[in-house]
Amino acid sequence: MGTPLPDHTFDQPIPGTLQPHLAAIIAFQNSCHALCQALLSHFATALSIPNHWFTTRHDQSKGPSGTVFRLLYYPASTPAIEAGVDIRAGAHSDYGSLTLLFQLPGQPGLEIRTPEGEWAAVPVDPASTATSNGGALPILVNIGDLLEDWTAGLLKSTVHRVIFPEGERGDRYSIAYFNHPLDDALLEPVPSEKVSRYAEEHGSGAREGKEVITARDHLMKRLAASYTVDEAAK
Repeated sequence: MGTPLPDHTFDQPIPGTLQPHLAAIIAFQNSCHALCQALLSHFATALSIPNHWFTTRHDQSKGPSGTVFRLLYYPASTPAIEAGVDIRAGAHSDYGSLTLLFQLPGQPGLEIRTPEGEWAAVPVDPASTATSNGGALPILVNIGDLLEDWTAGLLKSTVHRVIFPEGERGDRYSIAYFNHPLDDALLEPVPSEKVSRYAEEHGSGAREGKEVITARDHLMKRLAASYTVDEAAK
């Protein structure tokens, strides 16, 4: 589901089983957005630009965005085999700025690709989680493709996948909050010397001199590259 409309409704049908919990879902989404805004403010500080530079471009009170909130369910089923590994969700990166992922404690299977190109399991330690967070679920934060592109590669998008751990074939549940800028936010060059210097040193191409597109255009291009639309079926 997308972000709530001003009247606390959604622009898509909500399953009946979730209707009694809409207030809690909206409050949870608002908390996720607030956390993303705090993280984006810290990123701006780290890049030596005004701390509101990213947050104003993610301010949901100013218009629609591509932000999506998903309740994810991976059923117990026969997995696909990829390079000898049982795969639940193949290797991919997220499209937007940030992703907040919530998993059940003690639920293995999520892996990230390291800078060396190897796969590493995301640590799962329910004992320490319960002790340090009062039983609260840990939050995993991924940087998405848009923020990597916006910063000329200085902030790295996280490639990840979900596998069936050895001997594990049960159901898997998780919650993901995919944070995107406002649809009409212009992906103009980040006014950071650190970004410009990184782009120059690594040949990653700062956005200076490139066509300035909107966040929605960026999302549509990523979707078009990932999915094929059957024009004849329209």
